Amino acid sequence: MATIEEIKASLQASVQKGEEAVQGLQREASTVDEAIAMLQGTTTGSSHQLASQAAAQYQQAKQRLFEATQLIKAAIDTTNNYRQIL
Repeated sequence: MATIEEIKASLQASVQKGEEAVQGLQREASTVDEAIAMLQGTTTGSSHQLASQAAAQYQQAKQRLFEATQLIKAAIDTTNNYRQIL
């Protein structure tokens, strides 16, 4: 059976992986921002439905990245709280 210190160390490793995931998602959100800017720069003046649809899809992807980031941050906080009570 694992000791309390081993469990705490494993929980800390989980937190570190979560923090890495948050950083990765933030980088990806920045990349999506770049894609949006490129699309908008290219399609300025276009009234084609597909250009608008692509922009909306990028925005939706960015929103979901934000939501995933928030969920991971909440999981990190909860894990830290759990670790503290052990």
